[in-house]
Amino acid sequence: MQVSFQTPHYNLLVDFNSTECAKKILDILPLDSKICKCSEGVYFKVNIDFAGKDFAKDINEGDVVYWAEGKVIGIFFGTAPMVVEEKQISFCELIKIGNTKVDILGFQSMREADEVRVATAEKEEEIISVDIVPNPERKLSQSEIDVLVQQLLAQKKNQSK
Repeated sequence: MQVSFQTPHYNLLVDFNSTECAKKILDILPLDSKICKCSEGVYFKVNIDFAGKDFAKDINEGDVVYWAEGKVIGIFFGTAPMVVEEKQISFCELIKIGNTKVDILGFQSMREADEVRVATAEKEEEIISVDIVPNPERKLSQSEIDVLVQQLLAQKKNQSK
């Protein structure tokens, strides 16, 4: 299932896998949190408990993981282990819940303490708007364009009723 991780400046689409952990997260969507950044990715707190045993054997760029001890979802944009709250996380403590295409520009646009909404991509009413950074030189990412098109189509549909 495709899930949208939306911040004020970026919309990241993630393909969730069919693990029990991913299913548990899908059951509580939409959820809101705040972004924390580290050198190799971003992470954010989620309010779920899951003590699975299907730990990752390796982590690659674009992998989306759940760390049970910290109750966080992490997105890797590099190859080094992630550091969460000053603790280096071992791969053997992570459960892969999905993956995404690596977009370094999108990663760089995510800011510490940005709000993030995680929602299923199919549910139009759960998608929040994307603020365009007030920089006329900045080009929109394809994900931002997709969200804007979705918003325009929804507005047009509502106007025709």
